[in-house]
This record gives sequence, C-alpha cells and structure tokens, in this order.
Amino acid sequence: MNRFVRLVSALLMAMTSVVVPTAARAGLIGTTVSASLKDLDAPHTIFDTSAVVTNSGPEFSGTFNSITWRLDILDNGFDLEEGCPIGPPTFCSSGRLQLTISGLNFTPPATLIGLTNIDGFDPLLSGASAPSIGPSSVSITFQAFSLDSGSFYSADFRVTPRATTPFPATLLLLSVGLTASGILVAWRRHI
Repeated sequence: MNRFVRLVSALLMAMTSVVVPTAARAGLIGTTVSASLKDLDAPHTIFDTSAVVTNSGPEFSGTFNSITWRLDILDNGFDLEEGCPIGPPTFCSSGRLQLTISGLNFTPPATLIGLTNIDGFDPLLSGASAPSIGPSSVSITFQAFSLDSGSFYSADFRVTPRATTPFPATLLLLSVGLTASGILVAWRRHI
C-alpha cells in the first residue's frame, strides 16, 4: 500500500507540472507587421510595406539621398540603422523622419504601454517628439544626424500581459492536494 500511495502521489505531481500553465512572454516573431519610414521635409517615402517578423535580419530597407535605412523588427522591439556612403569625412543628415510600425499584435495578448530607448550611438528618442502609441502601433518623428558611418537606433516595447485568472491552476493544485491527503488518510486508517 505504501508503494501505491507514493506512485499515485508521484503521478499527480507529474500531471500538475504538465497541466499548470507557464508564464509566456509577449513576442512578435511570426507576426505580419507593417512599417513605413518617411522623410517629412523632402517629402519622400523611404519604405512602406509589410513583412513577417523573423530572426534572420532586417525586414525593411530603403535608400534616399544616398543614405540607406534598414529596420529590423525584433521579438519585443526594433533596430533602425542609417548607413552613410563611405568616403571622406562628411555629415550624413536627413530631414525630419517619421517611423511608423503597425500590426503589433503581440502573442500572447499584451498591451503596448510604452517605448523606451535601449542603446545605440544616437538614442532614438533624444531629440524626438513624443511617440504616438496605440494598442497595436507606434509612430515616432525624429531628426537623423550623424558623421561618416551612419547611426544606429534601438528601442524596445514594454508590454504588460493582460491579467489572467490563476483560478484553474489553483483549483488543480487544490484538488491534487486534497486527493493526496484523502489517499493518505485512507491508507492510515487501513493500517
């Protein structure tokens, strides 16, 4: 009987570890996202298209005034790179730029609560107007300016997963505990 109780307890604990959901984090890999980059002073659209977010590199790119722009959407953010032509020391500047990314449907569901600069030679949000943030899109207007090699901008989305009720997992753990206690009490009475 002692072996039976141990076996049942071990099985119930194994079932609980498999059934209890783990915390998932929001991400964009596999999502179709639209992005546009516009020079507002020219005016000129550098790129405006949609792509599926992957781990393999920039999804969007375009060239205007010999400056190449590459946008890589990451799992929870993006990198924007400005590439200046190689040559003698020159200033590489663009007009006011507007970057708009939409279709940010995070899986599992999440709410886009803010945009923050992570790192980079030129912080994206310094000198930028306040980003316009919606539940599935973000738009930033900024002035690009750099020397020779270009600039690298990086930002991340801070997401807060929607609240989920832990009741089903709690109920499962409670039932496992009560079942194990009942088996133990019955076993002790039998002895």
